Amino acid sequence: MTYRLPSYIANDAAPLFPEFEEGCADDPPPERLAFYALHTDEGLRAFLYDVYWIGYPGLFIAANHAWSLLIAPRAYRCTLMGQMSGAGGSGKQALVKTLNKFIDEALATWDFDIPSLDRCGTLKEQFGEVSFSWAQQEEQVQELVTTYAAILNGEMPGGQRASVGEVVRGPWKKVSASTQRPCPPRARARRQTSDSNLVRPN
Repeated sequence: MTYRLPSYIANDAAPLFPEFEEGCADDPPPERLAFYALHTDEGLRAFLYDVYWIGYPGLFIAANHAWSLLIAPRAYRCTLMGQMSGAGGSGKQALVKTLNKFIDEALATWDFDIPSLDRCGTLKEQFGEVSFSWAQQEEQVQELVTTYAAILNGEMPGGQRASVGEVVRGPWKKVSASTQRPCPPRARARRQTSDSNLVRPN
């Protein structure tokens, strides 16, 4: 069964998002980070989560994509991101350092001990403790996503969050289907219904 991609992802990018068709994506390609719309809370948070999931191999693709969608003055906005995140830097370098710091902090959430079977006594108890640790780890990642979404929007973390799918008052270009560039033949062959909130990489 083929699923329609969320509105914050370009439909032309379907080959890069196999989990929407096959149910999983253990090793997602970094290139897909260039297909997110960032002007909604939902899209920005999904983008950051994918940055975390893909990790360092997608850092520069993510930074270039975010830079391309920023409204001027881009260098000033990125410098503020670096200051608010504590990553430092100026201009585009501050954006790269901010995303790199986000990846560092998100991956650090996996630094927890897996209890031994001897300590737990039974497999059921061990599974329960590991599942609890995984749930805590995921919660920590979501908190980081919320924090860094605010930072990328030029807001101090901890403010009131927008509703899911709501267009945020952030520094992002609202990209429509009319601004998309022609898709490559391989992706065009699998193109689905167009959407008003799609984005194509510059």
